Amino acid sequence: MIVVETRRTLAILVVLLAAGSIVACSTGSSAPNAPPSAATTSSPSASASTPAASVAGDASASIAPATPTATELSAMKLTSRAFADGTDIPRQYSCDGGDVSPPLAWDGVPADAKALVLIVDDPDARGFVHWVAFDIPPTPAELPEGASTSDSSLHEGTNTFGKHGYGGPCPPSGTHHYRFRLFAVRAPLGLSNAPTADKVLAATEGQVIADTTLTGLYHR
Repeated sequence: MIVVETRRTLAILVVLLAAGSIVACSTGSSAPNAPPSAATTSSPSASASTPAASVAGDASASIAPATPTATELSAMKLTSRAFADGTDIPRQYSCDGGDVSPPLAWDGVPADAKALVLIVDDPDARGFVHWVAFDIPPTPAELPEGASTSDSSLHEGTNTFGKHGYGGPCPPSGTHHYRFRLFAVRAPLGLSNAPTADKVLAATEGQVIADTTLTGLYHR
């Protein structure tokens, strides 16, 4: 009996010792008071949404404000006592009449403009140019009727007719639009030899402060 009891006692001890070892091993594998590793740490400031927000912020910061157009910078306006914007140009200013340049007047020219440029073309005829004038003084604020031939101080270029000065509307048929485009520039262009409209416009690059357009119609 003593032997049997002894064996039972040893068996119980073995079971208890084994259970203690299992508890010790499981307890040692997780340290409750140990700080989480850097690989598993998630900081509130480094959440998944943060990179997207910072990228969007950088993109918006890199976009420069839109540059105002010339018409936003000035209320410059071009008019003619011979015709209103969008109405017919009288016959006397065409090739069917006297072919004289119409009277023009302007206002709202920016104070820092030192000269004006005038280009008259026909967009219905692939931009056929009828008049090129440049280095026009802002004041007096007008070109009188017939200025193309009567004002010797007016700087004029070559039109698509191949002539110096003004050439009036002369469409083959139908109704055409004629744009009188006026540009205010920072300094006189100083061009010579009756330049074409392309050369004049190229010289105005980066110099235009404001612009405006008066459109007349002519039909045959």
